[in-house]
Parts: sequence; C-alpha cells; structure tokens
Amino acid sequence: MLFRISHMKHLPLCIALLLSTATLAAQPVVSAFGDSITWGYNLTDPPTESWPAIVAKARGWALVNTAAQGTQAEDEGQAVTVFRQTITPSSKSLLLSGYNDMRMWGTNDDGLATYEGTLRAMLVWLGTPATRKITAQSPMIMTWPYEAWHLLNTSLYPEDLGIFTTDKSGTASTTASLVYGTTIYVTSMKLGSGGGSFTVSVDDTDFGTFSCNGARMTNNGTAYAPFVVRIPNLRDGLHAVAIRAASPGPIYLLAISGNGGLSNDGAEVWVGNCLSMKTYDFNGSATAVRRYNDVIDKVVRELRSDGFNIGFADVSASYRPATMVSADNVHPNKAGHRAIAQAFLQAMKAARHPDDHPKPSVSDTP
Repeated sequence: MLFRISHMKHLPLCIALLLSTATLAAQPVVSAFGDSITWGYNLTDPPTESWPAIVAKARGWALVNTAAQGTQAEDEGQAVTVFRQTITPSSKSLLLSGYNDMRMWGTNDDGLATYEGTLRAMLVWLGTPATRKITAQSPMIMTWPYEAWHLLNTSLYPEDLGIFTTDKSGTASTTASLVYGTTIYVTSMKLGSGGGSFTVSVDDTDFGTFSCNGARMTNNGTAYAPFVVRIPNLRDGLHAVAIRAASPGPIYLLAISGNGGLSNDGAEVWVGNCLSMKTYDFNGSATAVRRYNDVIDKVVRELRSDGFNIGFADVSASYRPATMVSADNVHPNKAGHRAIAQAFLQAMKAARHPDDHPKPSVSDTP
C-alpha cells in the first residue's frame, strides 16, 4: 500500500512532464538563416539573447538557427544551407542577409547583382513547398537527355538537386511539364567566369537568353551563386518549360516552380534588411546600405506581388548603431538584438495593405 501511495504522489509530476513533452512536440518550428548577426556573435548567451531566439520565444516556436558566422549570401552557410531544406506548407523561415555582402562589395554593381540573384533564389526556395517544385534531377517529370546533361555533384549544393551541360549541339534541352501558376521560376547558377547561356521557353514561346556567368566571388572563395529567371504574366494554368543551351560554357539547372497556390499553401518567410554601421569598414558605406536595402525591398515586393507569403521586417529603421552596437562596432549588442526582433514581430502583426497576402499577417502575436 505504501508503495502504491508513494507512486501516486508522483502522478501530477508525471502528467505535467507528459503534457510538457506533448506541447514541445507540437510546437511550430521556425528556421533562421543569416550570418553572425543572426547567430548572435558577441552576445553572452546567443541561444537565448539573439534576435531569432527572442522572436521564437515570443511566438511560442521552436527555433533551428542555421546561421553561419562570416558568410555572405551565396556561401555554404546561407544559400547552400537554404537549398538543403525540405519546405512544407507549414515551414516558417527568418532571413537576415546582405550585411557581409554590403561590407565586402560596397556599391559594386556586380556584387549587388550577385546578391540580388542569390536573395531571390533563397526566397523562392523557402517560400515554395517541395511538392510544388520540380528539381532538376526528377526523372519522372523532367525529360533531359542523359548523354547531354550531367549530375551537379561538384558544388556544395545537394548532390540530388542540380544538373549541368556543356553541350550546345541542340540536344541539351530539358522540359518540365505540370508547372502551375501565372509566374514561372527557373533556378540556375552563375559562375565567376566561364559560364554559358541558355534560353527559356514556356509553352513553346521563347522568353529570352540568360547567362550563367558573372557571379562575384565571396570573401570565403565561393565563386558561384544561384539566381532565378522569373517569367511573369502567364495564363493561369499548367505550363511546359524548356531550357536549352545557347552558347559555349556550362549551364546549370537546379529547379523549376510556379506561383500557383502559394497564397494559400505556400510557406511563411520573413525577411529583414541591412543594418547601418556606427563605423563603416571594408567597402561599406551609408550609400551601400541604401542600395542593398533597395534590392531587398524590390525582391520582397516582387515576390509578394506573385503571391508568396513573405513579410518584410524593416530592421534598419529600428536599429540605432550609436547605442545598439557591441564593442567591435560591427555586431549588435543585446539592445540591438531586441530591436531587430521587435521589427520582425511587428512585421508578423502588421496591418494588411491591398497587396498583402494572408499568411505573413499574424494577428495573435503576444
């Protein structure tokens, strides 16, 4: 009898632990992508003090912080990590990128173009569920001559994702059917030099020639970057998309997708912009910050207009470099991280505007 009573005393604790475990298992998961700012460099306790941790706690979400210190957008810790994600309609992503790109490349036009292409590619990937993407190595859907195309296994991207060709003989064509929407996205890759070009046609209509050349090399030595060919203003329905080599040099194909159904079933993504600096270093400047933030604003507006569930967090407007930077004059202090987090939380509960879409507007933010 005493044995039974002693165990019954622990029943409330056992029940509480079970309920706690069940609650944790049911928590929505949010993934954060970015550089050392997102990682929480210079904070005493990054897992609790970084801006993604503050956002996740406020929303009641479990956080997976994939940020990599010292990286630019096209590096392994950012774009490559993004392409390793399997996106579902319930996926939630936080992205704060471009700070190191701005510092390294300043107002260089090639650097800005490389960043813009990479940002668009990351957002298209994060906002499109896997069931709505056709990856280049999907043989059941893609038709591509195996003698002309080869598996892309020499880059850091997932080995089951991309294909490439150097064949300009006319046999190097690939066709994807069942791509649904009014806008089609062809995700490819640029090299620093030596890349070829390809044409894109949709339903047998040619939409131009695009180059796989001209990526700017990062400070870490990454000499290739993803980019997206966007074909808008199509009829609403299914489309056949064909990619053909157009000039010498390797061309790349990672994925093809459409915007059909994304307003209702697309994943949620929130994007922040670049911070001003108390003391600019390398090639950074106030002008560079403005130009990068103009690019971020442009890409977010473009994809939102296509129906992506992308919210914009104006962290630059909330951040005060004079008081919110740590001793290194680069990384935000605790107050800076709180300001960044607040900008993201505000974006999640922002009043809807005529061009807004339902998912980024979260009305129950604590």
